[in-house]
Amino acid sequence: MAFWTYILKCADGSYYTGHTEDLELRIAQHHDGYFPDCYTIGRRPLDLAWASDFTSRVEALESERKIKGWTRAKKEALIRQDWEAVQRLARRRISFETATQPAASMPPQDERLGGREEPPFLTYMLRCADNSYYVGHTDDLDVALAQHRDGTRDEYTAKRLPV
Repeated sequence: MAFWTYILKCADGSYYTGHTEDLELRIAQHHDGYFPDCYTIGRRPLDLAWASDFTSRVEALESERKIKGWTRAKKEALIRQDWEAVQRLARRRISFETATQPAASMPPQDERLGGREEPPFLTYMLRCADNSYYVGHTDDLDVALAQHRDGTRDEYTAKRLPV
C-alpha cells in the first residue's frame, strides 16, 4: 500500500500540505469541504500542485511535517522540482528583526556550525496579536515559526494569532 504526501494550491495562492493513503479520495474530500475545520475549507477551488508516494505512513507523515515548515519559496521550488533552489533555500535562515525576511547577512549553515556537527540552538521572541510576547528556543527556526503561525506549536501563541 502506498502513502502520499501532497501539496494543494489554494484559490488564495496559499499552500496546504497533507498526507493520506488514498490520494484521489483525499483531494475529493478537500474539494467537497469534507473537513469543516481544515485550512482549505474557505480557500477552494484547490489544485494538486505536488505529490510523492512513500512505502509507510510514518515516512509520509515525516515528509508532511517537514514540508509544512518550509517557506513558500522552498515549496514552490519543490513543486518545480528545482533541486538546486530547494538546497539553497534550506540553508536560509529567518531574520530575528522581522521574523519573515531571509537574513542576507548570515553565513551559510555549514559556516555557522564552526566545525560542529549539530545545528545551532536558537532563541526567538514573537509578538502576538494581543501585543504580548512569547519567547522560545529551537534548532530549526523555520519550522518553529511555521508551527506558531499555524497554531500547532504552543497553546499560548495558538490563542493569540497572528504572531
